[in-house]
Amino acid sequence: MDQAALEQVGERRSPATKLGWAVQWGTVRMLGVFLTEDPTAVPAGAVEFVAGQIGVGAGAFAEYGRRGQTVYEHSWQIRELLGYRDFAEAEAEVRRHVAARAWSTTDGPRALFDRAVVYMLKERVLLPGITVLTRLVGEVRRQENLRLFDLLAERTQPRPPWRCERCYRSRRTGGCRSWSGCGELDRVSEIAGLGTGRVEVDPAPAVKLAALARYGMASKARTTYGPLDRMSRHTVRLDRIRAHWADMLRVAGSLSTGQVRAYDLIRMLSRDGRPTGLGDAFAHYGRIFKTLHLLQFISDDGYRRMIGTQLSTQEARHRLARRIAFGNRGQLRQRYREGMEDQLGALGLALNAVVWWNTLYLDAAVKQIRADGFPTTDDMCARISPIAYEHINFLGRYAFTRADASSGLRPFHAPAAEG
Repeated sequence: MDQAALEQVGERRSPATKLGWAVQWGTVRMLGVFLTEDPTAVPAGAVEFVAGQIGVGAGAFAEYGRRGQTVYEHSWQIRELLGYRDFAEAEAEVRRHVAARAWSTTDGPRALFDRAVVYMLKERVLLPGITVLTRLVGEVRRQENLRLFDLLAERTQPRPPWRCERCYRSRRTGGCRSWSGCGELDRVSEIAGLGTGRVEVDPAPAVKLAALARYGMASKARTTYGPLDRMSRHTVRLDRIRAHWADMLRVAGSLSTGQVRAYDLIRMLSRDGRPTGLGDAFAHYGRIFKTLHLLQFISDDGYRRMIGTQLSTQEARHRLARRIAFGNRGQLRQRYREGMEDQLGALGLALNAVVWWNTLYLDAAVKQIRADGFPTTDDMCARISPIAYEHINFLGRYAFTRADASSGLRPFHAPAAEG
C-alpha cells in the first residue's frame, strides 16, 4: 500500500473497518473489482499480509461487512481516490482495444479476453461480469473477421481470362492450329484470372493473411453449402469403398441368391456396436445415393410431389390398419411368434378386404356417373383412394362367409330421393 492508502486506513475507527478498507483497496488494484457482495471471500493469506502492513490482527476481518452500507461506502471512496471508471463509461474504449487486437493479431477468444482484462486494469476500468466481457470479445472478434473476409472478397474478384482469338473463332473447325501452345495458355489464363500474386490486400495485416493461408493449405477450411449445411454433415470416402469393393459385391451376390443369413451379415458389418471396415464402406456407398436423393428432392418439384403422394398413401394405409385393430391400437400383443404372425395375417386380410370392397364400388360409381353424363377424366380418377373408411362400421364381429356373387353389387344410395 502507498502512503495515500495508509493515511486513509488511519482515518478508520475500528480494526475491522481498517482491515476491510485495506483489503478492498488491494482487490480492486489486483482484480479490478470490488467485493461488495461478499467482502470476506478473500484468501486468508492475502488478509494476513494486509493485516501485517497496517498493524492489526487478521481475525478482525470476520467482523467486516456486518453493516452492508459500510462496504459500499468504502468502495466509493476507493474509486474516487484511485480514479476508477465504470465499465459502461469505458465500453467503447474497450471495444476499440479488442478490435485492434483482433484485427492485427491471430489471438483467439481466450487471449483477447485476457488482453482486455489487462487493459482495463491498466486504464483503471472496473471489470464487468465474465459473461458480459465474453460476449463483447466474441462480438468484436466476429465483426473484425467479417471485415477481413469482406475486404479479401472485394479485392479478389476474378479477372477476364486471356484467350487466343484465332482459337475462339475456329473452335468448330477443330481449334487453332497456328501454335500448339494455345491450349496450355488457356489453362494458365484461367488460373491467372483468379488474380494470384496481383491482389492488393492492404490494409489487411500480413499475420492474418499468413494464418489464413496456413489454414487453407492444411485443408482445414470447411466447405459451406449455405442452407444445406445442416444436411451436409458427412463426406463420402471413395477410398474406403474401393478398398472393400470386391467384398461388397460378394455380399450383394450372397443376398441375391439367399446364401447368407441375416445373423452372419450383421457380424460382417458391425462388431461390438461399431461398424467394421466392410460396414463402413457400405455406409459411405449409401451416402452417394442419399446425396443424389436429397439433391433431386430439393431441385425437382415433380419428385417432391411424387414422394409426398407416396407418404400420404402409406400413412393412410397405416391409419386404416390402426382403425381396424382399434382395440390394440395397432400393436402386436401376442407373446409368441406364431400368434404375432396370425394377428398380422388377420389384420392384413381385413385391410385388403376393405380396399377390395372400396375398389369395386368406386369403379362402379365412376361408371355410373359417366353413364349419367358427368364429365369424369382419368386425372380425376387417379386422385381417388380406395383406403377411405369413414363409411365402414368396424364394431362387432367379422364374419367371413361366402357371398352370393350372382346378386351383384348393392344399389347406390340416392340422397335426393332419400331426402
